[in-house]
Amino acid sequence: MLAIFDYENPNKSSFRNDLVKYAEPFFIFAFTIEAILKIIAFGFVIDKNTYLRDPWNWLDFIVVVTSLLTLVPNMANVSVIRTFRLFRPLRSFTSLPSMRTLISTIMSSLAQLSEILVFSCIVFFIFSILGVALWTGDVHFRCRLTENPVGGDWQVVPGDTQL
Repeated sequence: MLAIFDYENPNKSSFRNDLVKYAEPFFIFAFTIEAILKIIAFGFVIDKNTYLRDPWNWLDFIVVVTSLLTLVPNMANVSVIRTFRLFRPLRSFTSLPSMRTLISTIMSSLAQLSEILVFSCIVFFIFSILGVALWTGDVHFRCRLTENPVGGDWQVVPGDTQL
C-alpha cells in the first residue's frame, strides 16, 4: 500500500491515493485486533512471558499505537507519526522464526562492524581531501559542444586548455 501511493500528487484524488486512503482503516483495525488478542493471551508486561517482554512485539505495539494516533483528528496530518507506517512490513518477521533468527544475527553483528564503519569513513575522508587537493576544481564547469561523445572523442571548447 505504501508503494502505490502517488507522492507527486498527495492532495489530489486518484484511484491509487483513494485506495490507500480507504485501505488504511482496515490495516489499523486488523493490527489493533491482533495486538489486543496477543495482550489478552499473553498478558501485557508484568509476568515473564508477556506481550511486551518480547522485543519483536515492541515493534508491533509501536506500529499499532502510532497508527491509532493518526486517527485522532488533530494529529492525522503529522508526518512524523505517519512515518511509522513504514515499519508495518517488518511485522511479517514476527511470524517467520527463521527470519527472526536471521535479523537477530544481523543486529548482533552490527556492533562488531562498527570498527569497519569507522575505518571506511576515515578512508573516504582521506580520499576526499586528496581529491579536492589534487583537482582543485579543474574538472568543474568544463563545457562541451556535444551532449554525447561523437566517435568516442569529446569536442573541446576552443580556448579551453586545462582539460
